[in-house]
Amino acid sequence: MTLTAEEEEEYLKNLAEEEAKAVQESTDKVDIGTFELVPNGITELPTDETGSFDDFMMGNGNAVIFYPENADGFELSKGDNVMLNFKTDEPIYIEFGYILDNTAHELATLMDANFSAGAEIPEDGTYCFYIINYSSAVEEFTDGNITLN
Repeated sequence: MTLTAEEEEEYLKNLAEEEAKAVQESTDKVDIGTFELVPNGITELPTDETGSFDDFMMGNGNAVIFYPENADGFELSKGDNVMLNFKTDEPIYIEFGYILDNTAHELATLMDANFSAGAEIPEDGTYCFYIINYSSAVEEFTDGNITLN
């Protein structure tokens, strides 16, 4: 299907409005322009002192950023390891990544219902971690935690 000039202009205008809305509803933890695909919405979810986080629900195209309660991020050193774990009722597609210096870095896109994804920290810094739901259904995420060593 080929768009007319007017339809293309309207499409680009709507796209710009959606991006501006996402930026406005965004977070100060990441420059949303650094995601490969801009999330529909972003929620910040703190972890407790053990790395556990509350159960939550998330729809398609939405992102959740994990960070330690009462801190801007996890203070990590090159070579440290991080592991993100949680469960969903059915297998779904999730992008997992980290945020360093306000920039999102994708680590993996996985499909599972019992997620366990890990990574080695590439450099010293203050990190947050994120997931984006690429499945079409709204899912409940339970039994979540981040472990560091």
